[in-house]
Amino acid sequence: MVIALTTIAVILSSNFYLSSAVVSTPRNPKKGLSFSGAQSCATLESHTDSSWWYTWEYRNGFSGSLKSFCADGDNAVTNARASGMEFVPMFWGATSIPSQPFAQATHEEFVAASNLLTFNEPERMDQANMTPAQAAALWPQIEAIAFTYDLKIVGPCMTKDAYSWYNDFLAVCTNCRVDYTCIHTYYQPMPCTGPDWECIGTTDPSKSETFWLENVLNNWYNNYGKPIWVTEYGCYPWDIAKEGCDAAKHEAIMEQQTRVFEADDRVERYNWYSTYAFDDGFRDGALNVPNYDVKHGTTCLNNLWLEGIFESRGWGIHQYHECVASAEANTNCHKPLRLSFDDESCYCSTDACDLPIVSYPQMHLYVESSTLSRDSSALTVIGQQYDSFGGNPPATPAPSKLASSSPSIRATTSPSQVTSPTKAPTVTPPLNCGAIDNSKVCNNETGGLCTWSGKNKVCTSTNPAPSPHSTPAPAPSGGGGCSSYSDAKPCKNAGCAWSKGICV
Repeated sequence: MVIALTTIAVILSSNFYLSSAVVSTPRNPKKGLSFSGAQSCATLESHTDSSWWYTWEYRNGFSGSLKSFCADGDNAVTNARASGMEFVPMFWGATSIPSQPFAQATHEEFVAASNLLTFNEPERMDQANMTPAQAAALWPQIEAIAFTYDLKIVGPCMTKDAYSWYNDFLAVCTNCRVDYTCIHTYYQPMPCTGPDWECIGTTDPSKSETFWLENVLNNWYNNYGKPIWVTEYGCYPWDIAKEGCDAAKHEAIMEQQTRVFEADDRVERYNWYSTYAFDDGFRDGALNVPNYDVKHGTTCLNNLWLEGIFESRGWGIHQYHECVASAEANTNCHKPLRLSFDDESCYCSTDACDLPIVSYPQMHLYVESSTLSRDSSALTVIGQQYDSFGGNPPATPAPSKLASSSPSIRATTSPSQVTSPTKAPTVTPPLNCGAIDNSKVCNNETGGLCTWSGKNKVCTSTNPAPSPHSTPAPAPSGGGGCSSYSDAKPCKNAGCAWSKGICV
């Protein structure tokens, strides 16, 4: 990329206005930024080292209908592009490709772009959920758009070991143009305490500390011969109770993976996503103090994330409009942040670090759990819950957000005044609804009995709970050949369904 002239956002008063200082800073040509939903204008300005951003959509996150959360979103995007940042549009899934001719705003986005991202984890039921044949059938549309706007095509963004799906895709898409491969790499940092498959490296003295990550990069490059985009990487599993990642592990895996990506010329671009930790049933930003008090007490955000050694790295810090609205009224709020998708969590990074985080009136969450049909044609609401950090739900719930518009989102928001410190109810999972290998896929799911609740991190019943002696409805049987892609759940053959860890 180019030497950038970057506008630095400075918070000077309770009005949260910006003062511009022009500085010359080189942007890292590999490093990206990711977020979903409406953004504060300061999001791009505060990430001075990133050279690109994406939103899991073909919309940039600032313009058009989102202007109410960034008063001059068009100008924010124009300034970012002038300073060396590229917005990379994405066609997330099968229904994400806009019809042509494009609307003027969409046309302008693609004129300004250089690259196009495609389907997000299509091998997973909880993501784009496509067969290789479905993806191949849509590829002519993608190529036509890329040709019209002179874009490089980034292939489907796969979990790191989903070779089977990708091989099948290439087999049915024999003449398809793909300029880059795209993968997601989640690992435990060295030294590892979890299972081998989660570990980035090995204690074998003859191998490197990041051996398994390097092995994955070797496989993807050697098998497919294309430069690699890593559009998501981080620490996994997120659940601390299951050998997951606390703040120290997140920082360690960030350093270990980034070091490899920077040194490997085959890695074209990378983007950190994201920081989670489980504690007391809540998913919080793990680079915060990983403590329940972060939502209910006086613990402040760990400023190491923005103002310490990671200050200019441009990671996937997610700003959310209700957090912004509540934080702008406080002179001590340095940057309003959202670090969690599942809970739409808002945090305020303060300079003083001594103010109650939940003293602001707008921090209300409306959570609606839904299940998306396998063909993505129907969204069924299976439960509603309000979490206003203590408070009552609004009279009219906010509309649900279709899951396919952003990565794994299960929550929407609605503003409400926080009036009392009551705690949101706890959901107890019914019988026979345990999750399979922490993958958010529940036992008996194909029988219509159980569905994952992202808010409560449990599998819940979609029908009345069965008696202790009842038998779950059987999954449809397709006979032999019912294998799945990777460890991802979609079954290869018609008549097959996922049940209790296998395709049947």
